[in-house]
Amino acid sequence: MHYSINSKDGNKVKTIAIIIPAYEPNENLITLVKMILESSQTNDCPLIIVNDGSGPSYKKIFDNLSKDNNVTIINHQQNLGKGRALKTAFKFLQNHYPDVEAAVTIDSDGQHTVSDMWKCIVEFQQKGNENPIILGSRMFSGKIPFRSKFGNIFTRNFLSAASGLSISDTQTGLRVIPSIYFSELENLEGERFEYEMNMLIYAKENGIKIYEVPIETIYLEKNESSHFDPIKDSLRIYHVFLKFIISSLTSFFIDIVIFTVLMFILKDQNFNSIFLSSIVARVISAFYNYTMNQKIVFKKTKKRNIIKYFILVVLQVFISSLLITFGTNILPLVNLTILKIITDLFLFFFSYYIQKHIVFKE
Repeated sequence: MHYSINSKDGNKVKTIAIIIPAYEPNENLITLVKMILESSQTNDCPLIIVNDGSGPSYKKIFDNLSKDNNVTIINHQQNLGKGRALKTAFKFLQNHYPDVEAAVTIDSDGQHTVSDMWKCIVEFQQKGNENPIILGSRMFSGKIPFRSKFGNIFTRNFLSAASGLSISDTQTGLRVIPSIYFSELENLEGERFEYEMNMLIYAKENGIKIYEVPIETIYLEKNESSHFDPIKDSLRIYHVFLKFIISSLTSFFIDIVIFTVLMFILKDQNFNSIFLSSIVARVISAFYNYTMNQKIVFKKTKKRNIIKYFILVVLQVFISSLLITFGTNILPLVNLTILKIITDLFLFFFSYYIQKHIVFKE
């Protein structure tokens, strides 16, 4: 057990719980909790604060917060990450508040207001029969720190390209999550900031509706209190796509080399030669690519995936051969290998989407 619990009222039944993951918080957390407890709309909600290994110097803050009967402090013995803090809270709610309908998560740094939190709760209550996930989405107007604005734009476009999910604020920590998903979300991959992105992808893949509620954009002290590491946490967020790129590039290199050698041997640039060379090159590179994607990228084990994968391969080879043949007819001076590289780069994103959402989908 990696945490301890300090609570005076661990089994009260309420409709909506509030979760605040906190790591090395400042006075903003105290202000936030005070406002929640003083609000007539939220003062009766069980409030779960996960101290994610903040250390002895922050003990006084959490001890003071735990004096209220509605507040439960869960202490991680070491910093495990925001994702793990949320999982800990979900598990606690299942064990101690089994009748809770949903949980609203809110960041500890004061960048979400209680009124915006309440707007998200109201939206959930209005659409509760759909069991949706509600996001409090910032509009990013006014003076926004560059790393925050750039990070959200990049992540938003990445998510749209990778999953087809259009979300205006992918990194928001203000969310209402129905309790029926707690068990699944406990086992969802991700321990730190990437967990929130994985939650959105999980919702998309499982047909869970997502609604966005516009909220105020607040960045205190130029967002210096954020513990988001632009390099490490970005790599965690994009790691599946990055592994797919590496896998695809290496198999792409194998494919191009074999194709070029075979076309040199055949010395003919008609459709039959291009198609034959493409088939041989793709079969060899595809076995490598399939093994990499199954075991390392998407980590799926179902044998029937290979049938769907090679149907995709044949389809890609056919489309690629047609496009290359068409290219040689209208651009006869362009090198054949260059045409193949351009064509296969065009098909790269098509392949990623099909593999993620059809071939390797559970």
